[in-house]
Amino acid sequence: MAGGSASLAAEELALAARLRSLRKSTGLSQEEVAEAMSLARSVISAIENGRRKVSGFEARRLARVYQVDVSWLLTGEDPGGEGPLAQAARRLTRDERKELLRYAEFLAAKGTGDAVSPRQ
Repeated sequence: MAGGSASLAAEELALAARLRSLRKSTGLSQEEVAEAMSLARSVISAIENGRRKVSGFEARRLARVYQVDVSWLLTGEDPGGEGPLAQAARRLTRDERKELLRYAEFLAAKGTGDAVSPRQ
């Protein structure tokens, strides 16, 4: 069962990397996440570095802190066809979503050579 344990270790490291990336992308410090979770900063550090496993309860709380789907958090796979970008977009205001769509259209056109500046 050595292959199974190697796979599990890889999944745990991937989770640690996702958590570290989420924290950095949200601009939160380890101290802020620890406070939101009622944990010590050293625990968050250990989790993000793959030295400590995340319990199911902690995974649910971390998903709430980062406002992501717990399934995506644990697996990196999107069970509902909605990735982190779509999840982040749900947290935006209507005007912010419109601006994001304009920018996405601009980037898509830029990739095809049909780019025009985003419409106002």
